[in-house]
Amino acid sequence: MARVRRFRRLRAEQRRFEEVCREIGGAVSLAPPADLYWETRWFVEVVDMRRRLEESKEWHHLLRATTISIGIFIPALVGLNLSGVGSEIVQWSTLGLSILSALSVAASELLRTGERWRINRTFFPALYREGLQFATLSGRYGEFDHHDSAYQLFVNSVESIIQTYEAEYQQQLLIPSLGNTGDARTDVLKASATSR
Repeated sequence: MARVRRFRRLRAEQRRFEEVCREIGGAVSLAPPADLYWETRWFVEVVDMRRRLEESKEWHHLLRATTISIGIFIPALVGLNLSGVGSEIVQWSTLGLSILSALSVAASELLRTGERWRINRTFFPALYREGLQFATLSGRYGEFDHHDSAYQLFVNSVESIIQTYEAEYQQQLLIPSLGNTGDARTDVLKASATSR
């Protein structure tokens, strides 16, 4: 039940964030071809990146909390000196909790939730800040009078952030999980990720 409430809270926060981004977009006045970039590239990327940030944070915390909690309970259960039916229950409980803890650690390593959270935590604020500064013509856009004149700088900055994010994602998440397979496709992917 608590998980359902948390999910609903996260969905509500995500909808509020989308509304805030749309309000920010309302301050941007771009000519018709350029306004598509704002809506289809920056808006979509920043909303999706925030969603990934929240999801990876939730999964990372859930898996870590499960592992740590079980790590505390298992020694306590093993330390109990019971006999009879109580002993059998403790043994099966210890086994079940050990398996659950191992699965939690395996899922955390396989999905690399901590690394995903760190990467998203790094790049989301940069992408959001870029859009906010462009919309308000502040920061590096402060020297421009109109959004149209700052548009190319904005596009270059957003694309640079996204390309850096994708390279970091490949380097930190995809390449280590591929390992040393000797597969030609793997080698091509590794080469393209390291050449950026």
